[in-house]
Amino acid sequence: MKGAPATIDFYAFDLLQLDGEDLTRLPLLGRKAKLEAILPAKNPVLRYSDHILGRGEELLDRFCAAGLEGVISKLADSSYVAARGASWLKIKCIRRQEFVIVGWTPSDKVRAFRSLILGVHDGGKLRYAGKVGTGFDTAELLRLLKIMAPLEQKAATSDAPRAEVRGALFGWDYRSQ
Repeated sequence: MKGAPATIDFYAFDLLQLDGEDLTRLPLLGRKAKLEAILPAKNPVLRYSDHILGRGEELLDRFCAAGLEGVISKLADSSYVAARGASWLKIKCIRRQEFVIVGWTPSDKVRAFRSLILGVHDGGKLRYAGKVGTGFDTAELLRLLKIMAPLEQKAATSDAPRAEVRGALFGWDYRSQ
């Protein structure tokens, strides 16, 4: 590796075994108490991951605002379960953005279209935002094409990279929007 060496911080959040004793049947807070007791205080690399009781929605909002991935929520009195189950939830931060369908690329296969061309409102104008082509089942592809086909016109968009929209069909010339 070039440059400054990477640093790694390890956050321990659960303890499943201690001195040969299986702790998986203990409730989560009991396991965490044992974990906290054995971790060295103020260790710069190995850290105890504390828990917060209640206020989950507020915590998730703060984590999302900080750009973090999300939160793991566990029932405080639950025993350890190796697989995801009803005793814990992984709640991800979801970022949302409203887009406008400004066109589509035709498909050379059985699909109704290959991808949608998206625009985003920016200072009173529509600006090219990219393409999306996955996540649609056949019925949804056909439904969208039925709506878009009557609006079809060939028009280049002013700010879309030509390679991105080559062969595309547009529902309207959004340069004037």
